[in-house]
Amino acid sequence: MIRNVLFDCADTLLRFHAKADLAAQLNSPERAEVIHNAFFKSEIWGKYDNGVVSDDEVKNAVLPLLAEEDRKIAEEYFHGFVRHFTPFDGIEQTLKELKEKGYSLYLVSDFPHVFPYLWDKFDLFRLFDGRAISFEAKGSKRDLRLFSYVLDTYGLNPEESLFFDDVPSLIENAGRCGIKGHVFRGVEDLRAYLKELSVL
Repeated sequence: MIRNVLFDCADTLLRFHAKADLAAQLNSPERAEVIHNAFFKSEIWGKYDNGVVSDDEVKNAVLPLLAEEDRKIAEEYFHGFVRHFTPFDGIEQTLKELKEKGYSLYLVSDFPHVFPYLWDKFDLFRLFDGRAISFEAKGSKRDLRLFSYVLDTYGLNPEESLFFDDVPSLIENAGRCGIKGHVFRGVEDLRAYLKELSVL
């Protein structure tokens, strides 16, 4: 029986559109892709998510890899990426319905120290019973420690927990911890799956 519903944040609850916004600003999807990937696909970003390296260490590792003319805009992108999130249409209503039916909600997200900006900004997070964020837990979904953290911190039974994330490999990692999961492909698919399980 499902009692707890766990959600990733970026591209699951909130749509992350920083790269698209940067592409529009530069009028160049190609340059935006390079700048975005230099940060988010870098090895150091995982350490940044886990709160073990500083902003300056990230910039010192990434900016020299970029073309000189892109470094200033890349630094601005790095410092402002957290402002480029908006909730998916219908997600807050779905969360409210889950709460009304008595389910507990938990956020499980790999995110650096700027995450509280989002937590404070969006009302949908008031519906959550707790959170496991990598910069606070010093561990990620990739190494399974974040799943252990949310289970241990809130005393959750993995067999009573259901997890949604847009990254298939992280759904697999949740399964390795005994948590049933489903890849997020939009709110309509989410609601259909919850109804299939008789959760909604």
